[in-house]
Amino acid sequence: MRKDFWDGTEWLAERPKAAQPSAAGAAARHLAGRLAEALVITGIVGAMAFASAFFVGHPAGAGMTLAAKGGQAAKAARVTITVPNGAFGGTTTATTSAGLIVYANCTQGGVTVYQQYLATDSAGQAVLTLGPTMLWAGGAASCSAQAGSFASTGAWRAAGSTTFSVSG
Repeated sequence: MRKDFWDGTEWLAERPKAAQPSAAGAAARHLAGRLAEALVITGIVGAMAFASAFFVGHPAGAGMTLAAKGGQAAKAARVTITVPNGAFGGTTTATTSAGLIVYANCTQGGVTVYQQYLATDSAGQAVLTLGPTMLWAGGAASCSAQAGSFASTGAWRAAGSTTFSVSG
């Protein structure tokens, strides 16, 4: 009889059959793979949220932060900003204090379709362009505007705000 297979200790006539994986082992490997996939997706979503907060200059929902001194909240300087209603595809002029930046944001059905930061001129005015954008091809929108500045950390600091409408 010819022996063609060495099992590490002796020569055998036939190669031993490989053990079949159990159903429980296969299920465990499948579950481990899905958990690893979920962790990768969670990491990607977290990285995207961090990156968007970094590039926009403030995390979603972040408002103005007031510094505390001697146990009392410091009073923030409030400024007035006015923005007349406008029409889609046109412009409107925001008016506030000179030297500030105007931030405008418009939504349609709760979806942000327009954002713009503009420095004011020496008269405290900034001309806002009301579309179109990649997400705003037409129609009416509800808008808000803030006058403020960026802190040395890059965070947006609003000093005043108002709302305005854009007709479609």
